[in-house]
Amino acid sequence: MLLVAYYLINLGYGVTVVATWEDVQNIIGVVQSVTSHFSMILLILAVLHYSNLFIIKLIYQFKFK
Repeated sequence: MLLVAYYLINLGYGVTVVATWEDVQNIIGVVQSVTSHFSMILLILAVLHYSNLFIIKLIYQFKFK
Protein backbone atom coordinates (compact mmCIF):
# COMPACT_ATOMS: atom_id res chain seq x y z
CA MET A 1 0.00 0.00 0.00
CA LEU A 2 2.84 2.35 0.82
CA LEU A 3 4.50 1.67 -2.52
CA VAL A 4 1.28 2.57 -4.33
CA ALA A 5 1.21 5.88 -2.45
CA TYR A 6 4.78 6.62 -3.54
CA TYR A 7 3.88 5.84 -7.15
CA LEU A 8 0.84 8.10 -7.00
CA ILE A 9 2.90 10.94 -5.53
CA ASN A 10 5.50 10.55 -8.28
CA LEU A 11 2.83 10.43 -10.96
CA GLY A 12 1.02 13.48 -9.59
CA TYR A 13 4.23 15.44 -9.25
CA GLY A 14 5.27 14.46 -12.77
CA VAL A 15 1.97 15.62 -14.25
CA THR A 16 2.18 18.90 -12.34
CA VAL A 17 5.76 19.52 -13.47
CA VAL A 18 5.00 18.77 -17.11
CA ALA A 19 1.98 21.10 -17.02
CA THR A 20 4.05 23.97 -15.60
CA TRP A 21 7.37 23.27 -17.33
CA GLU A 22 9.19 26.46 -18.32
CA ASP A 23 10.85 26.91 -21.70
CA VAL A 24 14.57 26.17 -21.79
CA GLN A 25 16.92 27.60 -24.36
CA ASN A 26 20.11 25.58 -23.90
CA ILE A 27 21.52 22.40 -22.37
CA ILE A 28 22.44 24.17 -19.14
CA GLY A 29 18.82 25.17 -18.64
CA VAL A 30 17.71 21.59 -19.25
CA VAL A 31 20.16 20.25 -16.69
CA GLN A 32 19.17 22.87 -14.12
CA SER A 33 15.48 22.25 -14.61
CA VAL A 34 15.73 18.46 -14.46
CA THR A 35 17.98 18.45 -11.40
CA SER A 36 15.81 20.91 -9.51
CA HIS A 37 12.65 18.88 -10.18
CA PHE A 38 14.43 15.61 -9.40
CA SER A 39 15.79 16.96 -6.13
CA MET A 40 12.33 18.21 -5.13
CA ILE A 41 10.69 14.81 -5.61
CA LEU A 42 13.55 13.13 -3.74
CA LEU A 43 13.09 15.54 -0.85
CA ILE A 44 9.33 14.93 -0.74
CA LEU A 45 9.77 11.16 -0.80
CA ALA A 46 12.48 11.30 1.88
CA VAL A 47 10.23 13.31 4.20
CA LEU A 48 7.37 10.88 3.62
CA HIS A 49 9.63 7.88 4.19
CA TYR A 50 11.04 9.12 7.48
CA SER A 51 7.66 10.25 8.74
CA ASN A 52 6.31 6.76 7.99
CA LEU A 53 9.22 5.20 9.89
CA PHE A 54 8.54 7.48 12.86
CA ILE A 55 4.83 6.63 12.87
CA ILE A 56 5.57 2.90 12.66
CA LYS A 57 7.99 3.25 15.59
CA LEU A 58 5.35 5.05 17.66
CA ILE A 59 2.73 2.42 16.88
CA TYR A 60 5.16 -0.35 17.79
CA GLN A 61 6.10 1.32 21.09
CA PHE A 62 2.50 1.87 22.18
CA LYS A 63 1.42 -1.59 21.09
CA PHE A 64 4.09 -3.50 23.02
CA LYS A 65 4.40 -1.22 26.04
